[in-house]
Amino acid sequence: MRQRPMRCAGPDGVVEFTVSHYVFRVPLRHPYAVSRQAPARAKITGHSITGHRDAAHPVRGALPAGKGRGAGLRRGGRYGIVTPSRRGMVLVGCIFQPGKPAAKGRRMAVVHAAILFDLDGTLVDSYGDAEDCWNEWAESVGLGDTFDLAPFYGQKRADIIRTLLPHLTQREIDDHAERVRQAERVRVDRVVALPGAAEVLAGLPPERWGIVTSNDTEVAQARLRSAGLPVPDVIVSADNVVHPKPHPEGFLLGAEKLGFDPASAVGIDDSPIGVTAAKDAGMTVVAVRFRHDVSELRNAHVVADGVKSIEFRTQPDGITLAIDGVAL
Repeated sequence: MRQRPMRCAGPDGVVEFTVSHYVFRVPLRHPYAVSRQAPARAKITGHSITGHRDAAHPVRGALPAGKGRGAGLRRGGRYGIVTPSRRGMVLVGCIFQPGKPAAKGRRMAVVHAAILFDLDGTLVDSYGDAEDCWNEWAESVGLGDTFDLAPFYGQKRADIIRTLLPHLTQREIDDHAERVRQAERVRVDRVVALPGAAEVLAGLPPERWGIVTSNDTEVAQARLRSAGLPVPDVIVSADNVVHPKPHPEGFLLGAEKLGFDPASAVGIDDSPIGVTAAKDAGMTVVAVRFRHDVSELRNAHVVADGVKSIEFRTQPDGITLAIDGVAL
């Protein structure tokens, strides 16, 4: 059977088509070989959606538009579904007619059960105070009076100290980590909320979001209060986990405390190790740019210019997210 491409008009880098009364906009990112098996499979390739236009078999169990993790596609009485995957958006049973944009505000999106945020670099900028504390510690142990914290973003204090002073015993490492922790707990005068953080958190149902941080709970709470941000019921910190980021334990525990399946949650983090932790927990992952290049965050499903650039909308059964008008 010959494969025939169907052209879809849309903005540069995005394929746009209508499903029932919803506009579906898919980034053009993941080329995929078309299967000859029925039901047909297709994937976004360039500015075309390529598939078997004459596929004879409907996809069983197709979902109606806007329900679950997919949406029904219909053309000539035959159906398929759109499903998200780790490699992008797969169109199963690609039998549909590309359409014009539907009415504004009626865009199909996955409804996520919960959001788990990193703290430092995602919701607050605490690095001025943190770097002062680490500079003072570094000078006190003979490492110089200027300490570059950047390579260690997201790591536990004890792990940082172990890397820098590998000759120390575990007890000595713990003592040094506690010195830095006490300094960071009281030095929060320069901590500020990052743009958009206050508005985002104010608009989210408190039972559907939490924080996963490599810091300890006391410091996390102090920084939230200093920044004027709400302290959530669920904070998973270094106090609660055996394995820090990039291990997924923190994000898995956060989802458990909120009472949701990790696969239904979104993890938002600014560090490569945080992105890896959330992804390995099975979550949809949004990386936010703070002090890392986009190339370092490529393991995320999408990269945003801070939480201010993410549109959060509360639905009866969860939360939808969009970046630049493209639903996640």
